[in-house]
Amino acid sequence: MPAATDPRVPGDATGSSYDDQLIAGLADERPEVAEICAWVLGQRRVARAVGPLCELVQRRPRDIAVCAAAVEALAQIGDPSAVPALLWVLEEGYAGVRRAAVRALARLDAETARAVLARVAAEDPAAGVRELAVRLLDTLRREDRSG
Repeated sequence: MPAATDPRVPGDATGSSYDDQLIAGLADERPEVAEICAWVLGQRRVARAVGPLCELVQRRPRDIAVCAAAVEALAQIGDPSAVPALLWVLEEGYAGVRRAAVRALARLDAETARAVLARVAAEDPAAGVRELAVRLLDTLRREDRSG
């Protein structure tokens, strides 16, 4: 099987029909299809999926599993251009999705994460999200001291 269509090979900027189908699957009305497509795009680290994944979290905020998978995929892909969508999730998303966004933000942009995590740790309405923000903020501070 050529690398461009082999699902075991990470996606690339040139893209493949497999990646195109996964990106198209993000628009599927069936939540389980969109969720799986988001997960696979993250596993394959398909950089050109960042825009569609960011759009997905804002278009379907009530589909918690879909949004959490999209946020986790953004973290896997590792493109800092996803930060504005993650900040939106922290304001508008459900608690489970906000937890995923806090983890993703800490992974993608430590500098922005420090200020945001401090605010989330103090103000988020969900105790689990606040606790996670405190733990991640502590981790970032330890890394600052050791690095």
